[in-house]
Amino acid sequence: MKFENISEEQVVETEGSAEAPKLSRRHFLRILGRVGAGLTVTSLLTGSIAEAGEQTDKKLEKDKEAERVLRESWEDYKDLVEKGKVRENIEFIEKELGNNGVGIIFFAKSHLLTFDTLRDAEKSGKDIFNDPQYIDILKMAVSEYNDAWDRGGLRSRGEKSESPLQFEGFEKKPEINLDEFKSFLEQKYGKSWLLGTVDKIIYVDEEENRKTFGVAGAATGRGLTGSVVKTSDQFIYVYKSDENIQSLLAHELAHHNDWLSSHNLTVPERLEFLRNVIENRKRGDAPKYDYVERQTVEEGKANGNTEEDIKVAQITEFWAMICEAFFTNSAELYKDFPESYLLVSKWYQRINSK
Repeated sequence: MKFENISEEQVVETEGSAEAPKLSRRHFLRILGRVGAGLTVTSLLTGSIAEAGEQTDKKLEKDKEAERVLRESWEDYKDLVEKGKVRENIEFIEKELGNNGVGIIFFAKSHLLTFDTLRDAEKSGKDIFNDPQYIDILKMAVSEYNDAWDRGGLRSRGEKSESPLQFEGFEKKPEINLDEFKSFLEQKYGKSWLLGTVDKIIYVDEEENRKTFGVAGAATGRGLTGSVVKTSDQFIYVYKSDENIQSLLAHELAHHNDWLSSHNLTVPERLEFLRNVIENRKRGDAPKYDYVERQTVEEGKANGNTEEDIKVAQITEFWAMICEAFFTNSAELYKDFPESYLLVSKWYQRINSK
């Protein structure tokens, strides 16, 4: 057989097969290059797949842990609502004060609407942890629980909100040594009764705050937020007066540490707190204050407030009055009104507890 000038580079014979195709050396090298590249790509893909698998495993573990936490929080929420006296306390408070103007009642009932939707679905056999119709509602309910019903989470956020107490305008009252005054307040009331509850105490060199009923102090910035940790400015204004400034502050600080305003209480505790104060005031041996029984009523009527609003104001002022007595003359309060003394002591310790 005769070959015509076919170089070694152009043909490579494959041994062992007369039928094997003949490839040029250049094509053969190209194939080898593609195979090598293919092996490299395969290697890279294999590594990528392994890495992707690892990431998937981590995500699955993370999702599993998130579901575990969600389930635990939901079970804790159910225990708190179903084994506690939340609904019973709501019913009692509404009977005494109506449902208008009692912020904590509205707050609690709005959360319970979400809770009841889920509980009813669960009782009917729905899988609220996997049903797309309920999973977002469940996450919202657990978020509400963590924000306002769980004491651990609430305490942590409350501590983060604490900032040093500031003073303003006291240069107009030179008889007060501000450093000594700050030290006195911290020792007298404790950290949680002051920090995170009141931002600033402001002295105003004026005789009175209101035209109709002269008062020597006022508390602002009270109320609940979505997370029950207040974010607005919270001030106490102290007006020029013959009254003892310690009495004024004891009264106004009480307004910042009640069932509506304290940043250290859960929703169930707030309901219990308000019920305790209502029950204490209804006792035959409870203290009677003209400011509560007459002036608050007259002021409410003068401002066009409803009967329910006036009742709420009376309870609010009753709490502030017994706190004022507790912090300025505790021995006398204990002697004359032991149940009121024990009431203030209970909630003072609860708010200041760690």
